[in-house]
Parts: sequence; C-alpha cells; structure tokens
Amino acid sequence: MDEVCQRRRTSEAEAQSIKGPSASSSVIPDELYKGYVFDLDGTIYLGDELLPGARRLVLALRELGKRVVFLSNNPTKDSEMYAEKLTNLQQVSEKLDG
Repeated sequence: MDEVCQRRRTSEAEAQSIKGPSASSSVIPDELYKGYVFDLDGTIYLGDELLPGARRLVLALRELGKRVVFLSNNPTKDSEMYAEKLTNLQQVSEKLDG
C-alpha cells in the first residue's frame, strides 16, 4: 500500500509541474504514463500554427523523462516532412515567447 501512495504522490507532483502557472482551471491527471502519443494536425498544431499549450506540454513531459511520439493519418507526408514542420513551428514559437 505504501508503494501505491508513493507512486500517486509522485504522479501528482509530475502533473503539477505540467500544469504550469497559467492553467489554474486545468484538470490534473491522477497518474502519468511512461509515454504519450499525440496526433499532429488539430492536436499539436492547426495548419501552420502551434496550438496553445502544445509546446509547453511536450517540453514538460520530456523534462519528466516521458516518451513523446507523434502520429498522423495523412499518407501524403513522410516522417521527415513532419519533423521539419515541427522544427519550424518550434522556432516560430520560441521567437514569439522570447
């Protein structure tokens, strides 16, 4: 039982670090997983814009040592094209944040 309580406290601390200062009304999950899979268009970005909070979420998960992978059901682009798009979106986001 102590192990379960300790794991829950750790998960709550990890979740709080993802929540961030501006998300006071966000729901904090009870448990975090070892990895996360995100669809790209409509979840991480929409067209040529990162969605609000997407960059912060992915960075926070990676800082916690969680594996983050992306998928798409668009067969017209290959993984290199998506990697390039995500890199470009990140650079634009960093310029706006800075």
